[in-house]
Amino acid sequence: MFENINIAPKFNTTYLFFIIRIISLIFLLLLLHKVIFWMALIAAFLITGIGRFGFVHRYLSHKNFQPHFIYKVAGLYLAVLSLTNLLPYAAIHRRHHEFSDTDKDSHNANKIKYFSVFLEQINFKMDYESISDLVNDSLIMWFSRNRIKLIFFTYLLIICLDSLFNFELKLVTSLILFPNVFQMLSAFLIFKCNHTYGYVNFNTGDNSKNTFVLTLLLGIGEHLHNNHHAKPWKVSFSEKWWEIDFVGFFNNLFSLNNSNQRNTNKVKITHAN
Repeated sequence: MFENINIAPKFNTTYLFFIIRIISLIFLLLLLHKVIFWMALIAAFLITGIGRFGFVHRYLSHKNFQPHFIYKVAGLYLAVLSLTNLLPYAAIHRRHHEFSDTDKDSHNANKIKYFSVFLEQINFKMDYESISDLVNDSLIMWFSRNRIKLIFFTYLLIICLDSLFNFELKLVTSLILFPNVFQMLSAFLIFKCNHTYGYVNFNTGDNSKNTFVLTLLLGIGEHLHNNHHAKPWKVSFSEKWWEIDFVGFFNNLFSLNNSNQRNTNKVKITHAN
């Protein structure tokens, strides 16, 4: 069906994004004293929370909410800034839910060591049929095709503003370096912990866990992984009053539909004792 459609990227950006993350870590350690922390935390939440987890994960991979158009544009832009390959991640993650914690699971935390999680897309063979809904969305495809240009011009704009207003790299460290490192470390912690440590609310037939410590550290909802595997159609992963999911709150706020009530997933679940 898709053989004649120009949807494949011209080159694999996985190595490029990994190198940008490592360079960001090195320079952030050298320039940590220049970070404006309130600005850096807001940028990190927007790029990591809304961009990577709110849109790449919950919208592109699961379609568990339908965003307003402006929120969709903003979310996809932030998703691009999270240094995530949009289509490959969605394809891999959908496969993860289908074959969770098995040899066919590319997200299997027991198989991937250290930061090689960010290189999992290198040898992954794309199944465009599994993401046909994304391929047929012109806005998603525009952001996917132009992600390198968008990242380049955003970084260039921030660097120019930093120089123009003589901020002495404060904008660069707060809006580029810190969010890149935050995204890398939070994604790694969530990936390694979500199928290893924590508690369960549901018996999902896999090793998915809710990690309470990450609730305190992040509060972006991705740590409630057992809840998510049990009810992947829900835009908010919170099941108990003390389970914090700020990303789910914002996605619900700007959603066109109440996706929490729409069960489109076929996974059979039972409550854990």
